[in-house]
Amino acid sequence: MSFRTSLLLIVLACVPATLRAEEPTAGETSPPPIPRLAARLGSSTFRHESPPYWATYAGPDNQIFTLAPDSQLRIWEAASGRELWATEFSPPSEGKVGISPDASQYLWVDGTGVVRLRARGGEIEGHELVGLRAPTTQFSFSGDGTRVAALALGSVAVWQVRSGKLLAKVDLPVDTTAEIWLDAKGETLLAAGGESLWRVDVGGKSIAEEPLTRPGVIRLCGHGTAAWFTSEDTLELVDGVTGKTLGNLKWTVGDRVHEATTPDRSILVLGFVDGTVTAWEVASGKQLWSAVVGTGSVTSLSTSPDNSAVAITTESSNFVHQRDIRTGEPIAEADAESGVIYRVAASPDGKSIATFAEGGSISVWNRATGHLAWRVKAAREEARGLEFSPSGSTLLLWLSGETPAIQVFRTSDGSQARLQDPERGPAGWSEDGKHIARFVKRSIVVCDAESWKEEFRMHFPSRRAGLVALAEQGKTLVYLSASRDDGDGEPGYDWSLRTAPVTPGGMPARKVRLAWALSDTAFSADREMLAIRRARTTEVWDVRTGIMLFTVAGGKAWLEEDERVESPENGRHARGRNERPHPDVLFVAWNPDGTRLASTRAPGRIDIIDTRLGDRILTLEAAGASACGAFVPGTDLLATGGEDGTLRLWDVSTPPPAVDARKNGPLWHVWDQLGSLRGSTARHAAAAFASSGDESLAWLLERLDFPEAAGTAELIKGLGSDNSTVRDESQARLLALGPGVEPALRRARDAGAEPEVRARIDVMLATFSDPTPHTKEDRQRDWAVRIIGEMGTTASRAALTRLSTGSASGRVQGMAAREIARREAKPGK
Repeated sequence: MSFRTSLLLIVLACVPATLRAEEPTAGETSPPPIPRLAARLGSSTFRHESPPYWATYAGPDNQIFTLAPDSQLRIWEAASGRELWATEFSPPSEGKVGISPDASQYLWVDGTGVVRLRARGGEIEGHELVGLRAPTTQFSFSGDGTRVAALALGSVAVWQVRSGKLLAKVDLPVDTTAEIWLDAKGETLLAAGGESLWRVDVGGKSIAEEPLTRPGVIRLCGHGTAAWFTSEDTLELVDGVTGKTLGNLKWTVGDRVHEATTPDRSILVLGFVDGTVTAWEVASGKQLWSAVVGTGSVTSLSTSPDNSAVAITTESSNFVHQRDIRTGEPIAEADAESGVIYRVAASPDGKSIATFAEGGSISVWNRATGHLAWRVKAAREEARGLEFSPSGSTLLLWLSGETPAIQVFRTSDGSQARLQDPERGPAGWSEDGKHIARFVKRSIVVCDAESWKEEFRMHFPSRRAGLVALAEQGKTLVYLSASRDDGDGEPGYDWSLRTAPVTPGGMPARKVRLAWALSDTAFSADREMLAIRRARTTEVWDVRTGIMLFTVAGGKAWLEEDERVESPENGRHARGRNERPHPDVLFVAWNPDGTRLASTRAPGRIDIIDTRLGDRILTLEAAGASACGAFVPGTDLLATGGEDGTLRLWDVSTPPPAVDARKNGPLWHVWDQLGSLRGSTARHAAAAFASSGDESLAWLLERLDFPEAAGTAELIKGLGSDNSTVRDESQARLLALGPGVEPALRRARDAGAEPEVRARIDVMLATFSDPTPHTKEDRQRDWAVRIIGEMGTTASRAALTRLSTGSASGRVQGMAAREIARREAKPGK
């Protein structure tokens, strides 16, 4: 024993052990300072908390006014999409707001049905406009801003803006009037509804119905233009004041919901229930452009005073979409997602980040510039996974629903490469990217990643399965399976983590029992650790040893006062502010080298865990951005996405905590901790050994040697006895002696033993080589081999090679060989 090793042992013996009998779960210490937000991808241009239902231009600078269910009236700069002003506002959900031409005043109907006029900014209360009490749905200012009209169930009133004096109130013949328009000086009012168009002389209060030359539905498109739908495919535009025909368009109008014309009435814009918007040149009837701006129906259209742009809102988008009126090109349009981001994935080279968001949109972002590279619509709006191929050339979306499938996109331009047959997912690639494992009906299929040609299939005749991955360069299949327990639905499934060789007839080689309540799962990049997200906790398991390493506290939320839940303690219903799991915002994500794990424990709070010790080292305050996340390969950046439709990049780099073996007591105490069934205890001990490097290498190697027990030769000879009782007793005693008898058994087998002796020796050697840790000694030696591999020194690598080919037990040899293969497969090793 060297002098340095002796000194280490003396020092360790003098320091009391700090590992407690019951270690705390990760996250009990005070959270450290919040790391900085490195970048934000996706702007907040024209961004609302919920889909706006109305937008209109006003003012000399083409400012855009919007209304949304968040009770805010907002004003935006049309050229940039920057928010200029907002005020609390609560009009009826179907109501609109009147904006004066100079954008200095606005009017609305309050909760009592009274029409009110207020100066912009809210400092001046303005007037109460008396005369209409019924639900008011439309407003129109005169061109000079001196008069304003309002419509309510067939009644129209006109007031003087400065004094609030009622100038006229008339009742139209029908109560289905939909649109009104006041001319430049407020002397003539047009109203359209049903199959009629009325002209009201405000001064004389007279009503004249415009005669119809053709039957059809009449709508005011704005600026005094009437649209007469004269047949199924013909739309006739008529000047509402003069009756002059402006143009005819051939169009199927059954699904249109909104129309608008430019102030010079040269272009007509139509909005449809499927989110499509089209623009037409009125004089020629030529379609200028067509674009899909949302997945839901168009809710409003407005053209700019300078005839250059159109503002659009849809029921499915949180943005105002602004397009060039002649080309349809977006103007200052938000590039963020229009809804919640459900999935995030980073490309292998770390240059791109992909998102899958509400409405089924798939987007790829340039991480360096923050710009949107491309966005496409997925085949469906439900998905269980999003992942880049190891080469980065394709992006796979695992679609869920009644007919699951895999949709593959080219990352260069977003074009679809293929749509695979119905499958369950997500699945996973091998480390080298040459193979992919996926679910097909009741089987796991391993395919060539380029051709998708099937190479191996494992069938599950009576089991449920989930989370599939390929480890050890595609030679080992790692998956979850469940057997039905009590026939009581989902809680009746007993889940297990299993591994199996990817060979014909391969049978499961390892099984780790897990609880049934699986919510989300994620492998580390080397497939050596598995994080399982449950309702309240995240568990981290060692895949090779089947040991649970540590537990991270899970997410919680508060019930509202009027919600009722069933208490798990007494089965009764409780009312009030009770805690409940909040799985919708939880996720787990590994960094590339497996030393960091991101896990949410509450909405908007993301813990960064050091997986060597299971300790929380950082906490992110990411409200509205914690529904999903992924680490960017080659960096310390965590990409998160959530309810606000934007991506956030967090710098979670931090110096690794110092791990001092002396704090864990004498080496014998640490060795004892390695055999613990409690994963955090074994993990602490392993980190202590690994941190001391070559100082503890010799000590660990001594624990891996097995001296041959006395009487081994006689027992081996007894395996060939003519007495069956002697043969059975000899085999049982050899098994009880442990792996130390393996070298003698191999020598006897190779020396040409009798057939029965060879058969019994083969059974015992297979038992000793079983990778499943059955005893405390098995767990200790498994950890010892792994620790030696983690040391990464010249001496440890040489020792690992000797263990894989020397006289060590078959179990140790197998562990050492797998450790060498794993280290060689890692970049830079």
